[in-house]
Amino acid sequence: MIISLRLKKQWMPNLQRLLWYWRYAPLLIVGLYIALPFHMAVDFQQERCLQDHWLYLLLEKSERNPARGDLVFWPPEGALSYVKSQYAAKRVAGIEGDIVRIDQHGSVYVNNHLVGAGFPLASMYKVSADYFYGNTFRVPKDQIFVMGDHPKSNDSRYWGTLDTKKLKGQMWGIL
Repeated sequence: MIISLRLKKQWMPNLQRLLWYWRYAPLLIVGLYIALPFHMAVDFQQERCLQDHWLYLLLEKSERNPARGDLVFWPPEGALSYVKSQYAAKRVAGIEGDIVRIDQHGSVYVNNHLVGAGFPLASMYKVSADYFYGNTFRVPKDQIFVMGDHPKSNDSRYWGTLDTKKLKGQMWGIL
């Protein structure tokens, strides 16, 4: 009898705390969703631009200093205005000051590291792939060079660098 009373005294506060969490957790989650600037994004396309995942966490950030390899998102405009989703997303391949070189075979290098090859969407821009060959430039201040993982990604190979002021934030693959 003494053992059961001790157990009851030990577990009762924990049980009350658990019930409190259970009761208020949904409110906390909704509050965080409203207060924190994050979104969830799903990509069900057969030919996904970013091939590692299909579910992403998007976090809006006021700091706009992406690093190479970061996944970033922004509202689509210009060459990407045909995109029907709220955001376009790509991987950062080059940052301010990096040297982008496209050789005579269509291979794309950033600081002499191969980041992509070919221009399968050149006809969409009504030019031949040769139009892009032999180009070398430095990524300007407050700009980034972005690319998708899929060879048919419509990215900086075609429309140039992206102004970091247009970025909404960074994203991470979940599934």
